[in-house]
Amino acid sequence: MLADEEIISVVGTLKATIYLLKGDIVKMVPHENIEMDEKDLEEIQRIKFELVGERKYGVMFVTPDMGVMTKEGRAFASGPLVNKNAVAKAVVIKNLGMRMMTSFFIKFNKPLVEHRIFEKEEEAIHWLHMKINTTP
Repeated sequence: MLADEEIISVVGTLKATIYLLKGDIVKMVPHENIEMDEKDLEEIQRIKFELVGERKYGVMFVTPDMGVMTKEGRAFASGPLVNKNAVAKAVVIKNLGMRMMTSFFIKFNKPLVEHRIFEKEEEAIHWLHMKINTTP
């Protein structure tokens, strides 16, 4: 868990909570037991761009214990709008099932920016800061 001083802004939706952290990291936390579709992801992207503007940024996606993304949602999540100005995306997994789903997403949807799986938020944030600071 992050110290409160890391959090700059928090916005909630019906299906997720989005945080802007210091260093231009957007943390996305879907709620438990939801189905995320393209419309939900469009709303999250609108909020994300309100938070970061045109700056480069990293994303930390914290998986729920249980939840799914529709086929259309997966296609949208790997496309150009979702990855605009993104340097890298860290996926923090909580269990083996989510690790398998995340690996499947990366392998078959081939996102436009580098994705890496982590088990701890702190490691994900460290990696994202490194990627943001070394990307022109």
